[in-house]
Amino acid sequence: MKLPLVAVVSGYVVGLLLAGIFRPPLIALFGIAFAAFIAALVLEKFRPWLLWLLIVLAGWTNLASRTAIVSPNDLRTLLGNTNAIVTVHGTLIETPHLRITEHDGQQTERSVAQIRVTALCRDADWRPADGLILVTTPGVLSDVYFAGQPVEVNGVIGRPPLPLAEGLFDYRDYLETRGIHYQLKTGSTNGWRLGSFALPHSPLTDRFLNWSRRTLALGLPVEDQPLRLLWAMTLGWRTALTADISEPFLRAGTMHLFAIDGLRIALISGMLVALLRVLQVWHRGHSAHLVLHRRDRLGILRHPRIGDDDHRTRRLGIETAGRDGQLARRRRIYHFAVGTAAVV
Repeated sequence: MKLPLVAVVSGYVVGLLLAGIFRPPLIALFGIAFAAFIAALVLEKFRPWLLWLLIVLAGWTNLASRTAIVSPNDLRTLLGNTNAIVTVHGTLIETPHLRITEHDGQQTERSVAQIRVTALCRDADWRPADGLILVTTPGVLSDVYFAGQPVEVNGVIGRPPLPLAEGLFDYRDYLETRGIHYQLKTGSTNGWRLGSFALPHSPLTDRFLNWSRRTLALGLPVEDQPLRLLWAMTLGWRTALTADISEPFLRAGTMHLFAIDGLRIALISGMLVALLRVLQVWHRGHSAHLVLHRRDRLGILRHPRIGDDDHRTRRLGIETAGRDGQLARRRRIYHFAVGTAAVV
């Protein structure tokens, strides 16, 4: 099989689709997956088919584990579908990021963060809790709030909104597939407090991104829109991508430029180039290309249907074979790369 990862991804996607349609108990999925694993070890004759079944079950079980209620302290058990004023204690999963929206020519800023909740206070009663929530706060949070920081946040918690009409984007379903079942809205940044044993320093990645933004802004008088777009394309800073700014890129079909930020592309490309230089792959690859080209050329020159005096025909055959070989290789590499990226 020349493209194994494409088939693996296809089987995993089938499992994800089944998880969206059928929702059996999570323990049943784990039991079936364990039985299929044992059968694959014992039954050598049916091992290839059982491995494909395991791939499908892996996607099915993974998505089901994100939506199933496992802990007795799950937020869905404690809160249900009602809204409540609460104070949550937990840990920031990621550094809060800023979102800017425009309405009637006015910009509104709000900070968005994800918190892994460990305790919940409702009606002055603290109790253990478990769950991932999305917190939205008007304004810009302080730099002391970053990934891994213990925090306490006060606000109104409730389920994410449903779509306004059938067929529109379902924001609740989008969050639930990521394990987020509740949204906490705070009145201002005053609703945030640091928890016990607060961390003194932000992660290295945050410090590097802040340094990169300052470096890219050197020599510029103000922080304008072109500078923000430069941050978005090179550092993955999504704050600049407001609705008005994103619309021209969507219409032009160039929104994929922001899908994977240039910083990671540059780092990965640099590491690959350095590795290939150390292994001297470029020289071997170039030599292999010359050998294949010489073999194709000799095969065409020795073809019985091509006369020795027809130089144009031979040249056309060589160029056509070379282009066809390059296109075929590029198609195989493209599909293999897509499958690899999907698995990662």
